[in-house]
Amino acid sequence: MKGAGRMAEKPDILLFMMDQLAAKWLECGEKTGAFELPNVERLQRMGTTFTRAYTPNPVCMPARATIATGLLGEGHRVIENGYELSPEIPNFMKTLQQSGWRTGSFGKLHFRTYLNGPVHDYREYGFDVAASTDDVKIGEWTDWVKEKYPQFYEAALSTAAFGNLPGLKAYGEDKTDMQKLVAAAKKKIKKNCVISGGLPIENLYTLPFPDEVSQTEWITSKAEEFIMSADKDVPLLINASYVQPHDPFTPPEGCVRLVDPDRIPEPLQETWKKDPGHPKHFDYPGICTGIPAYWREARQYYFATIVCLDQQLGRLFDALEKRGKLENTYIILLSDHGEQLYDNGIVSKHNKHYDSCVRVPLMIAGPRLEKGKTCEELVQLEDIFPTILDLTGTQGPHLRVMDNYYVSEEFMPKLAGYSLVPFCKGGRKPVREYAYVESYRYWSTVRPLHWARSIITKEYRYTYYPEGGGEQLFDLKKDPDESVNVAVSEKYAAVRSRLRDMLLDRLITKDDPKCPLGCQFEHEHP
Repeated sequence: MKGAGRMAEKPDILLFMMDQLAAKWLECGEKTGAFELPNVERLQRMGTTFTRAYTPNPVCMPARATIATGLLGEGHRVIENGYELSPEIPNFMKTLQQSGWRTGSFGKLHFRTYLNGPVHDYREYGFDVAASTDDVKIGEWTDWVKEKYPQFYEAALSTAAFGNLPGLKAYGEDKTDMQKLVAAAKKKIKKNCVISGGLPIENLYTLPFPDEVSQTEWITSKAEEFIMSADKDVPLLINASYVQPHDPFTPPEGCVRLVDPDRIPEPLQETWKKDPGHPKHFDYPGICTGIPAYWREARQYYFATIVCLDQQLGRLFDALEKRGKLENTYIILLSDHGEQLYDNGIVSKHNKHYDSCVRVPLMIAGPRLEKGKTCEELVQLEDIFPTILDLTGTQGPHLRVMDNYYVSEEFMPKLAGYSLVPFCKGGRKPVREYAYVESYRYWSTVRPLHWARSIITKEYRYTYYPEGGGEQLFDLKKDPDESVNVAVSEKYAAVRSRLRDMLLDRLITKDDPKCPLGCQFEHEHP
């Protein structure tokens, strides 16, 4: 495979990964002036910003499995949260590790389910060093707080999520009952929550400890240590993966002050309620919570976490400069999925495929790539693996083929996506007519009626819910806010029919490539 990375000195790779960040909100600061992101803007000037990048599945585990393996759900077998990624499936981390890169991961990976405990050894996925922390919070970060900042240990425990997980009942070598400690800490520590209607909003508060104690800065510090301690002659893969801005929205107090509340845009209104053909999924309890009185504070705190992440990116820029390798480092900034942030009365992500749910930030910068470029072509997270192969000049995974079969194709697809390097060099024609997004179960709503499937072109977004669950069709040129569902409009009947045909075709072809753990049987009898 010809790649931009074939050179005497192998490049470093930095993946700057964020959780639950919509492209819409990363763009919001520049468009509204509500907040500034100087380091993100620096990265934009250094490389290419992809404005139409989409997640294939807007929840954490499936999206992250796709980024790692370059496969879709049927290929890596992670179709929703709770399905674990097999370390036997080839991924880009092992590929680089086996090709001479020293690989490190710092922060959230989420290849393993929390139900099997809060702490996992992720080195089996191809990392030489793995310092892990995630939504649960309990684990390496809180252990570090206990040792280095014991005065803030209870405050750190008070931020933990899923405090009743089975693995917390007997945690660590001394079998500590962390369920009990977390419950006591939550009761004792009084957080500085947003107050609305005289009541505290429990998922909106500023950190109850100094910034340097935070989970976010711990992730950055671990990545810095990895960068600065490495031999300069050994190329690095640095996976800095943050839990922010995933809810709860808990920024440092100083970052809240850097967001101008008067410039925060109002949420898009719940126009779907006036649509008699809206998806039945939207009517289930807890799915669409409405726009609360504290929407402005919620957005301010969410944006403040983005400001905090921008500061972390600046620290990693500094570390790479001190290492003397910034000019030979490829930086990829991305997120796994979006956050709707009360647009249309919806919070979080999952089965409502509005723009703020499915469109994600993606920037790529590095040596011999064009600078300050914007690409509006349709790209997806399955493109990350082949892009990394191209940037580094490494070979992708080999598929097992039965020797006694004649393979009729000259090329058997190994990965679901395409390299984005040609776009970053000013070349390549469009490779996709549409992006495809799928969702499965959503918490208690397990019936297929809730399983959304979407086709997104440059002009339209079409979403289908089975079992009579409904359809959505939006004309993105005339209605970029997706406020008027034209699925039943006679004027759009031909468009709807064409997009349904695209969806049917994709529902079949998305199974290719198949899971690489089995043999491939594509053949003809001679």
